[in-house]
Amino acid sequence: SSVQFDIPILDDALAEGAETLTIGLGEITGGGFEAIAGDPAKASVTTSITDDTGPAGPEDTCLVSITGPGSVVEGEVASGYTVSLSQPAVTDVVVKLTYSGTASDGSDFTAVREVTVPAGQSSVSFDIPILDDALAEGPETLTVSLGEITGGGFEAIAGNPAQATVTTTITDDTG
Repeated sequence: SSVQFDIPILDDALAEGAETLTIGLGEITGGGFEAIAGDPAKASVTTSITDDTGPAGPEDTCLVSITGPGSVVEGEVASGYTVSLSQPAVTDVVVKLTYSGTASDGSDFTAVREVTVPAGQSSVSFDIPILDDALAEGPETLTVSLGEITGGGFEAIAGNPAQATVTTTITDDTG
């Protein structure tokens, strides 16, 4: 007699070629026989798993997020910005950054234009130098947004709409 069983194959976000799954018979016991053994010609089966090639769904997409400090004093370094992936990358991921807000690149801060999340990692941190000036001014905003995202070896990679920007308030130094 025989028994059938199913093995669920999980979808992932990685763009990968065909993979193989080999299942072999292990120890065979029971049945009330004097001796029992598997047929060596039929003791294993190999199945090819083909990566899905249809439109990328949520399970196929690595989401990229950005976080950072809520405020910084003029003349200090805004530290603790982090770009995170929803899972580790197979190859380097390059994330371009864009800036908006009332603060200006070159006079209020020095922009970091892109960051690289190394293969095997799921995040990278960076700092943005905030420039001191002689102007007495109110608070200014610096909004850092995810721009073009490339690499990683994923079927799809995209900015997480809920965490694609972070705004930092630059307060004027009083000294």
